[in-house]
Amino acid sequence: MSVNEAPGAAGGPRQGWNSGKYLWITLAVIAGYLPLALADAAATGRLRWGAGAVYVLLGAAVFSAGLRTWSAFRSGGHNTRRRGWAFDVADTGLISVGVAATGGVQSEIWLFYFVVVASEALFESRAGVALLVGMAAVGYSVAALVPWGGPADLGVVVVRVAVIALVAHFARQISVLRERQDRETAALREQMASADERAHIARELHDGLGHALTACILRLQLAARLVEPRPAEARSIVEDETAGLRAAWSECRDVAFHLRPLDAGSAGFIDAVRVYLGRFAERTGVVVTLDAAPDTPEPGATVRHAVERVLQEALTNAVRHGQCRSIEVGLGADGGMLRLSVRDDGVGFDASTHTAGVGMGSMRERMARFGGTLEVTSAPTGGAEVVAIAPVGR
Repeated sequence: MSVNEAPGAAGGPRQGWNSGKYLWITLAVIAGYLPLALADAAATGRLRWGAGAVYVLLGAAVFSAGLRTWSAFRSGGHNTRRRGWAFDVADTGLISVGVAATGGVQSEIWLFYFVVVASEALFESRAGVALLVGMAAVGYSVAALVPWGGPADLGVVVVRVAVIALVAHFARQISVLRERQDRETAALREQMASADERAHIARELHDGLGHALTACILRLQLAARLVEPRPAEARSIVEDETAGLRAAWSECRDVAFHLRPLDAGSAGFIDAVRVYLGRFAERTGVVVTLDAAPDTPEPGATVRHAVERVLQEALTNAVRHGQCRSIEVGLGADGGMLRLSVRDDGVGFDASTHTAGVGMGSMRERMARFGGTLEVTSAPTGGAEVVAIAPVGR
């Protein structure tokens, strides 16, 4: 059998609006605080601009936040590095203008530098954090010290910039510790997943191949004792066990095929999947259809290996347990992430009462390690579908 390819996309966009929730919370706080700040600045004579101009500035901040959220949604939940820096420059600039408009060094708007610096320091490199603190320092210095108010104002600005830098440093340290903990947790999960997978393979060999070979040995020993008294019966036993050994050998080859990684020499991930599905179809006689969307992203080596193992496990389960006649494999993009789907027309099962096996359980652990998901749906009326979604940059 051969693999049939059909055009079309797999999956749809995922919601990425959650990535900007802290930004919108901050804007809500600013919107609530701004009337109080304007009233205080006007009462003390610190208001340099009209209230209308300040609200226009708030509108510009809301527009920038909306643009940032929309851009993150288009990119799968996170902005690219270049876009992120553009928004950081815009945010620090808006805060600086707000400081200048509401009293300079006496304005409390400078506190919102902490939001930009601390949130970005959790994801930026050390050099990036230093550059971001430098931008905030320059912006605040210009906004607070122009016009010049004397050495006292300069001292206040220096202390506040030092506090901003200190907060950025601690945020960066928290990020480093979190990354280290994530790596250790990921390594532990990988070890547990590998151990579960090895136990699963050992159980398969023991329960399947081991029992078959044990029965074959006992039958051949019986045939050896029957060679002289009942040669015809001994010959029949040998013929039966020869067929059994062929079946055992075929099962051994199936296990080896299942464990073999996809063709690493192919031009890309889709080509490797296409080659593997072709071989799988030839070995099993099942009709396999590949639906690869043109925008399917190329995953990193680690994520690619995990997705390949999910594909292999899903195909094996569809044939072994589902007893299917055809399988549809889909590849595509889902909100900037890689989406794999494997659907069969087998006997199906009740997903509400079914417990995932060791193989699929370890695959789910692998996907969770990279921030991905794996879902299995089915019904007793027939058919099952496995959907895996994973980030591509690892």
